[in-house]
Amino acid sequence: MYASKQNPTLKSISALTVGTDIGFSLLYNGEIFTGGNNKAGEYQYYSLLPNGEFYKPRPLCTGSAILNLLNQGLSLEKALDETAKNLVCLITQVHNFYDPELIYLSGVAFRYDGFYELVKNYLKPLCSCKLQLSDNSVYAGCLGAKHY
Repeated sequence: MYASKQNPTLKSISALTVGTDIGFSLLYNGEIFTGGNNKAGEYQYYSLLPNGEFYKPRPLCTGSAILNLLNQGLSLEKALDETAKNLVCLITQVHNFYDPELIYLSGVAFRYDGFYELVKNYLKPLCSCKLQLSDNSVYAGCLGAKHY
């Protein structure tokens, strides 16, 4: 069995969709992993406040993060740079946790000129994972990876 038609020799593909939040999926042997309760797929993490309470911060590597940085007065170049660095941190986590043969990227953040190149350049010294950019069609993420 293979992970996708476009990459028939691969058995495992992870996909990150960078939109308002971070969508995550894992395609293994042609099937999308949905988890034991069919809830796998939304990347979430919690942080601890000084008072000991948990809270869910907004991811710092989304299209919304870029807009927030722009609204704070950062230039587009600096906003893309900061967001790319934060996304690289997430990509290295996905690579280390799941060790996929390919990480398929999609989402609104990649519509910014040069964003994908920034991500690739920052990622290069940190991990050797193979990346592929989606065409941002309806077949984004693992659905796109499986379709193609």
